[in-house]
Amino acid sequence: MARSSLVNRSKPLRCFTASPPRQREDPPPPPPVHPPHFKAIMKHSASLFRIRILTTLTTVFAALSSTDVLLAQDMTTTPVGFVTITCKENSDTHVAIPLARSATFRGTVVSVSGQTVGVSGGTFADNQFQYAPGAQPEHYYVQFTSGQAVGRYADILANSADALDTDLPTADAALIQAGDSIVIRPHWTLGTLFPASEEGVGFIASTNNLQSGRRTEILIPDTAGAGINKAPVATWFYNGFWRKVGAVGVNGNDTILPAGSSVIVRGNNYADDTFLIVAADVLEHAQAVTLRTAAGGQNDNPVGPPLPVGVALQSLGLVGESGAFVVSTNNLTSGRGDELLVYDNTVALKNKTPSATYFYNGFWRKVGETTTNQNETIIPAASALVIRKKAQTPAGQTAWLVPSVIE
Repeated sequence: MARSSLVNRSKPLRCFTASPPRQREDPPPPPPVHPPHFKAIMKHSASLFRIRILTTLTTVFAALSSTDVLLAQDMTTTPVGFVTITCKENSDTHVAIPLARSATFRGTVVSVSGQTVGVSGGTFADNQFQYAPGAQPEHYYVQFTSGQAVGRYADILANSADALDTDLPTADAALIQAGDSIVIRPHWTLGTLFPASEEGVGFIASTNNLQSGRRTEILIPDTAGAGINKAPVATWFYNGFWRKVGAVGVNGNDTILPAGSSVIVRGNNYADDTFLIVAADVLEHAQAVTLRTAAGGQNDNPVGPPLPVGVALQSLGLVGESGAFVVSTNNLTSGRGDELLVYDNTVALKNKTPSATYFYNGFWRKVGETTTNQNETIIPAASALVIRKKAQTPAGQTAWLVPSVIE
């Protein structure tokens, strides 16, 4: 379950609830090895209440971010907010990152040459956006916020005063034109989404590096492999810093969690729910999410659409001109196109199977209830999804443009 609020200087304060809050009983005392979380939770509750009543973006940025902001244009109407995600104890919670980290720069494209993007208004220090372990811990990316490449992004590898060297795919580069608007942001990482300061509230630290000492684990879904029901590609746990199972001596705090991705928060051997609090920018533009097909059969695409509020199936932007989602020809398995799989995070269970599977044939339909129109069915805020793509020869990929929730 996720609760969220949005704040915009130019509009009245709005508060959204993705689902009715459940009545919580007083939790049993935690095991002796874990201190009670009440004071920490109350600290965050007070902080979140203060954020709710703020009415100017300047104050909100001061409350939410310590990142310096370079302005190429006025940013006073950027909406910000927070989402609180309940991660049940001894369970898997499938989480999409619902908000983007604060913008460092906004401007427009002057030119594109190969993978180098020239920008207007840039007065950057050389390689200020280049990741440098121990010195510059952020991984920056440039995202295109208008034009034919809207929603696409590329990691910044190096930069000069007014140009960005990126890993921009050739197909995306062909869509970019001079005058397109851009934004530069740092990626979410394990250390910024789950910072040490949130230990005891957002996650529980492990007591040692052995499996018996594991508490909260972060599982990274497989987005590159082919097939369905794929195992996670990595498992992380916190013991002094974020450590990867199989390489426990390496500090993984700076590990990127890409835009549009998801994680699975697994609780092990503790009695209380944890509360992942995400406070950042609400996207005002579409987010491109890559969906891959396989030639030999169906392919699962774990995705994390940036939804800080609940959104109806028909408003996800999956079905339409983009061709991101293949519609079904009938309601039978033989006529099935792509499928959308969702998970129920209110159920305490590990290794969950999807709680519902949807497909599109004239309208959104649910497997097992194919005659009922599901267009208005709400996907809760911060929900991780799986898009199961139909087999395609040759294998390929397409971009799902997830619409902004800002009207």
